[in-house]
This record gives sequence, structure tokens and C-alpha cells, in this order.
Amino acid sequence: MTKPLDKHNTERTTTDSETTTIKRRAFLAGTGATAVGLSAMNSASAAEADSDSSEASVNNTAISIKVLNWNIHHGTGMDGAYDLRRIADLIERSDADLVGIQEVDKHLAARSNCDDQPQRLAERLNMNVDYAANITDYESSCTNQSRYGTAILTKRKYPILESEHYELPSPQVEKGAYNEPRGLQETTVEIEDSKIRFYTTHLDHLFKERRMAQVNAILDITDDVSQPQVITGDFNAVPDADPINAMTGEYTDAFAAVGNDESDTYPAIYTDSAPQERIDYVFASDDRISVTEAGINEETLVSDHLPTFADIRLH
Repeated sequence: MTKPLDKHNTERTTTDSETTTIKRRAFLAGTGATAVGLSAMNSASAAEADSDSSEASVNNTAISIKVLNWNIHHGTGMDGAYDLRRIADLIERSDADLVGIQEVDKHLAARSNCDDQPQRLAERLNMNVDYAANITDYESSCTNQSRYGTAILTKRKYPILESEHYELPSPQVEKGAYNEPRGLQETTVEIEDSKIRFYTTHLDHLFKERRMAQVNAILDITDDVSQPQVITGDFNAVPDADPINAMTGEYTDAFAAVGNDESDTYPAIYTDSAPQERIDYVFASDDRISVTEAGINEETLVSDHLPTFADIRLH
């Protein structure tokens, strides 16, 4: 497997609560979970009682959160209108705790009015934000250098403690074919007394060979992480494609976990269009995360993708 652990040399923007210090770091595996012991019992029913107590303990300590994943098409809807407020309003209606978004502009003139989209969304929603740029070499008439990439938003009560951005491989499959840089954005988020690794990505849209190489890299990067993990993104691959089969070999597909395998996410609904395929995903590590619900968050035309959600419980 490819192991692309070199960092992308790009601008990073992270906004968090005033009491939290954001740290840049090399990728390191986190600490493991601590088991909670139960008192010994001497009766014949000790095993059954112990099992019941253990289940009650898990139920009492499990944390429920909502994850939203969405390719926002740089704020432009199926109707051709650019309106970032519509994106923010849907995220607000979703009441998501953790949000992974793709195709996020920062200071692009032609299509998004030089807006700093991650900052505008964070301010409008009063959320923490971390931004990762995959493309940084635009020529732009904006005052600031243009960027294009992904962003992660979290509710204020769930601060972003650490963040990193990994460049993903993109082999040249055909001579002269467009080759857009791709990356994996990683944050460590504090959820009450727990920590979770939350990721978002946007894989190549042209060649399955590139997508496979990028998924292999993601699996290498996340292989030794001991904290619960959620990986979101536009994978540009349908559920039975090789890259998704590779992901589900290691992670739970939230839609499949609740029987929504056939819910399509692209293209978004508008006039005579209707979703034809599922290429947007929420994946969860299955050791300390359970999926309770997942699906299309809302039918909308404000992007060319439908927003997807997963309700999960951290144990």
C-alpha cells in the first residue's frame, strides 16, 4: 500500500473556542480506551448480573452525536445561484455536531465573490472550523490568495484539539489527463470526556485507479489510530466499487448499517433531475461506535449533492 505521509504545504485555518489551543502535529496514534471493572459477585447468577451491569454501564456512558457529510459545490445550487446562506441554513437545520464538507472555496473571485467560505460558515453557525486546501495555485483578482479544499465544522462545545492534512496519491493514468490534487483532512475533536478522530476527503472524479490508490493511502494513514474514527467524504465511487469495498473491509458504512444502502446522493434533485448513485459516505470504526440512524438529511437543490447524515453513539 502507498503511504503518503508527507504533509501538503498549504495554508491552514482553524477557528476554535477561546479556551482551546490548536496544535499542529506530526501524525501520531492516540491513546487507547480504559476498561471499567465491576465488583466480583459470589452468587450463581453472577455472570448474568455482570452482563446486565456492563450493558447498563455502556448505555449510561454512551454519547450520541450527529454527523453531517456534504459536498457543497462551492455554494452554488442546481439552479445556478451562488448563495452560501442556503448552505449555512441547511447545516443549522440539521443540528449536526460534526460536519465534513467538500468543494469549499476561499477567496475565489469568479464563482464565490472572494468569500472566505469556511470562515463565513463558522461565523454564521457559531461553530469551530478547520480548513484544508488541496489547490493553492489559482490566479485570482481577490486580495488574498485563492484556495480550494475541504472543511470540518464542530459545535462550540466540541473543540478541535489538533488537526492535520495529508496529501493523497494521484497517479497519472492517462497522458495529459487532468490531475487534481486530493487530500485527507484530519481533526481530533473533544466530545465530552472522549476524543474522536474525524476526517473528510474528496477523491478523484475521473479514474478508478486513482480512487483506489487514494483509499489505500487513507487506510494506511488511519491504520494505527486507537481513538474512535469517523471518515466522511465524496468518494466518487458507488457502493459496490473496489474503493468502497476496501473501506468497508475496515469501517462500517453508516447507510448500510441501517439498511439505507440504496439511497442515492448525486445529482441533487432539481426539475427533471433525480439522484442516480450514492457516492457520498459516512464510515465509522466499529469498535466503539454504533450507528443508530443514517440517510439523506434533506432533499435540496442548494448543491449538486444531497447532504448525508449519520446518528452515532460513542461507547
